Amino acid sequence: MAQSEQIRVQLKDLSQMVVRDVHLVTASHALPIVCDHTRLGSGTLVQIDGWEGILSAEHVVRHPTQKDLRLTYTGHPERFLRTALSSFAHNLSITTNALRIITTDRQSNPYGPDLAFVLLPPSPFLGEIKARKSFYNLTLKPEARKAAVLSDDGFFALCGFPAVRDFTGSAELGFSETRGVYGYSMLTGPDHYELKDHWDYYEMGVSQTSADEFERTFGGVSGGAVWRAVPHRLADDPPGAESLGDITLAGVAFYEIDDRSKPRFYIRAHGPVSIYDNLVNMVRAQLS
Repeated sequence: MAQSEQIRVQLKDLSQMVVRDVHLVTASHALPIVCDHTRLGSGTLVQIDGWEGILSAEHVVRHPTQKDLRLTYTGHPERFLRTALSSFAHNLSITTNALRIITTDRQSNPYGPDLAFVLLPPSPFLGEIKARKSFYNLTLKPEARKAAVLSDDGFFALCGFPAVRDFTGSAELGFSETRGVYGYSMLTGPDHYELKDHWDYYEMGVSQTSADEFERTFGGVSGGAVWRAVPHRLADDPPGAESLGDITLAGVAFYEIDDRSKPRFYIRAHGPVSIYDNLVNMVRAQLS
């Protein structure tokens, strides 16, 4: 039986099969977060014990300055969490009155801690999501997953819905106007990792040229997932024949560092200790 081998390959030389599979896997868990008709950020569908919900950043679900954009609101008139699941026009929403949201107590913008879990109740909203998407179980083998993320194997995929790529479309399926988003899975690597006050952080770089292409902001990606993906190649296969091996949720993006004097544009994300330990413990403490 052919054995796979550890390989070193530049991201630009990855096989299209690996790139495609990373996009497919990450897209199955990702969704945009919208308050009424205003885009807030990105989220990832996760399960914590028996609770299903959306993993995101605290500042996405609880806007720092605009109270009318906070998903933590309850009352009347109703406010709605909206999202999108497919490329055809649709309107999928749930009143924020039905939501329970657990967040960290953010102390600063650069280091947060900046995480949130939006618990989704049994509802048509949740049913539609489960019919088209998948929930990543944060409480399944957490120690093994943390170890996999903290290894030096593979590369990172930063996933989200950049606001600069949002668009307005024509009338469709009974809607007089449509609005759309583009989801991205950007392949990169961790430039720096640190543990600070029991929370951990990755910094991931993108080229200054790529930052220019996104108008030097990745707003809308906040709350989106970071994944560690490990490509494999059979010992007898040539370069370019890689396939996707393990792919593990590694963290949540929440802050950007735009400094042209630095070699790259950086995005900071919470790491595996923050999500598999701290967030899970917070959710259990508040929901149990």
